Amino acid sequence: MSFTLLSLAIAAILVAAITSGALRGMKEGFTRSIVNLINIFVSLIVSLAVSPRISLLISDWIMEFVKTLPAYISMVSDPVYIDNIAEAIIAMAISSVLFLLVYILVKLCFSFVFSIVYRRVGKDAEQLAKVNASVQERSSKKWGALTGAVSAFISVIIFFAPVTGSLQMVSKIIVMIDTADERFFALENARKQVDAFDTYANDGLSMMLYNMGGEIIYTSAASTVVNGETVYIVNEIEIMQTMIEDFMEMYPMLLNPDTFTKESMEEIETFCKNLEESRMTDLLAAEFLPKMSHAWLYNEPYMGITRPVLSETVTPAFDGILEICECSDIYSAKDNVISLLRIYAIVIS
Repeated sequence: MSFTLLSLAIAAILVAAITSGALRGMKEGFTRSIVNLINIFVSLIVSLAVSPRISLLISDWIMEFVKTLPAYISMVSDPVYIDNIAEAIIAMAISSVLFLLVYILVKLCFSFVFSIVYRRVGKDAEQLAKVNASVQERSSKKWGALTGAVSAFISVIIFFAPVTGSLQMVSKIIVMIDTADERFFALENARKQVDAFDTYANDGLSMMLYNMGGEIIYTSAASTVVNGETVYIVNEIEIMQTMIEDFMEMYPMLLNPDTFTKESMEEIETFCKNLEESRMTDLLAAEFLPKMSHAWLYNEPYMGITRPVLSETVTPAFDGILEICECSDIYSAKDNVISLLRIYAIVIS
């Protein structure tokens, strides 16, 4: 954990926000400070519920435009579910930032409503507060300052959630890419940039805000619906990271069945369990499994992985599995991948 210029910026904002919040709370009193704190939580819940739905509409419009671009058409050949994967990623990225705009708008609306209600109720409260007014006023100011400071601290966590969350997600994606192929960041310039980014991703105060609520907020905000289920990018990245590490362990065995050991069986089972927990892999499996199965049925390699050489007794059964996998869709692809890997492990063992 390091402390960078980002820490200085966060520290300055925290001091200014907490001081301002405490002074405002002291001025407004405990009751209004509590109302403001409730307003923050209500606005946050509403914005986290609404922003993923709005981002889906926006990502749909963006994808309609992207699919007409020559660069996208040439890059993505014969897509089946790639468009859906890209749209889901765009939706989660938009939602992680959009919730802040929705939060501000909702909070302003609730503040206006609360102020009207408080004005009406406050007149009666002022009449009742005339007895022992000085004691109550001092107590109200003290608790108001404390509540105002807490509200300000929570507000800073909310406003920094997209930044701290994005830093953590990009950091994990970099680790994933580096694990899959170390040559990707092998150049000296690229490695320096990655190391520089890591210092900001592991920034002390940034990590503090992330661990003190930013992660929960970012996880809920950076979400979308895929195949009828809610998908959270934080969960998906963590599962993907584990799956890539498992796959890199399995890869030599997939290329050369002679290297299969008891540990290989455990690696395949761990990979299958992580695959079951992921939601985005429904789309990924539906995109790549039919193509891989088709290639292997015709004894062609797919993405560098050649068809395993099996005995004459087992080959017909394996071909039957490949024929089933070749017809996979979004509802069956992931289950077929898991079945294929488990059967393959049993056959090889």
